[in-house]
Amino acid sequence: MPGQFSTSLSTLWQEETEWLAFKNNKLSTIWQEENDILPTLRLSYDVLPSHLKHCFAYCSLFPPDYEIPVEKLIKLWVAQGFVKSSNPNECLEDVGYEYYNELVGRSFFQEEEKDELGIIKSCKMHDLMNELAVKVAGAGSRIIDLNQTDFDAKRRLHVSFDFDVDLSKWKIPTSLLESNKLRTFLFLSQYTWVKKSFHNSFCATIASNFKSLRMLSLNGLGITKLPKCLRKMKHLRCLDLSDNEKMERLPNWIVKLQNLETLDLKWCSSPVELPRDIKKLINLRHLIFEGCYKLAPIPRGLGELTRLHTLSRFVLSKNNSMLRDSAGLSELGMVEE
Repeated sequence: MPGQFSTSLSTLWQEETEWLAFKNNKLSTIWQEENDILPTLRLSYDVLPSHLKHCFAYCSLFPPDYEIPVEKLIKLWVAQGFVKSSNPNECLEDVGYEYYNELVGRSFFQEEEKDELGIIKSCKMHDLMNELAVKVAGAGSRIIDLNQTDFDAKRRLHVSFDFDVDLSKWKIPTSLLESNKLRTFLFLSQYTWVKKSFHNSFCATIASNFKSLRMLSLNGLGITKLPKCLRKMKHLRCLDLSDNEKMERLPNWIVKLQNLETLDLKWCSSPVELPRDIKKLINLRHLIFEGCYKLAPIPRGLGELTRLHTLSRFVLSKNNSMLRDSAGLSELGMVEE
């Protein structure tokens, strides 16, 4: 048995070495042979465990050569239920990083970018790997083009949009409205700092037609006030409101989104005020305030969000008359570490 085990490890090591050599030395020179190489790459996908297959196929929502923000990608995997753990005390994002590292080890991702502390910020997929992701995702996922108006959407679960949206000129394609089981509605453009018009009717269309959404991005749409119709999104787990410069206050009804796990308010540069009953968002795991330099004092009750993992800013009240309604430092000790 020891000899067989050693032989098995040697074989696995040899196979991995050969694959890495192929990836590093030949993969970038076979553009003219794509039809021949894709079946070979498909073999590397076929041997993946099912949870990694779901995670990889989901990456079909990103166009070729797109810098994929790794932290956000993992949150998206978690929101879609792709990340599992038998240990209820284990952080799902940590498990998600294990998934990511395994895919990196199998060369599904490349060109990792790290910050000054060595933390991975982004990665890319080789064009052929991206094409493979599109193929294995099939009808379930699609990047919607700006001028695209007609396609078979009945089986669609995940869509992304890789263009700046001017809602005065663009509407959700009628055929997409047939995707009543849609789980992801993702705008890829971030930090555009372009003035865009925003209409309540746009959100009303989303809330009426895509009631099963787990992930919704409304980033950079010029939102000043969150439409009340979105309170219907009972299954929502990830809400991206980043880059809405003039949005000053989140309505208190947002706490009715009881399944919400991630609330992204990056670069909302106006004096953002959180709902007073934020403690009712009992499943909230990530409260992201990067670039919110005018954030109002955090409401009292933050310590009751025992599942919170990310709190990028914490503001104390400077006004003594408001102290009783604002969170104190003692509440940070109650948040899960």
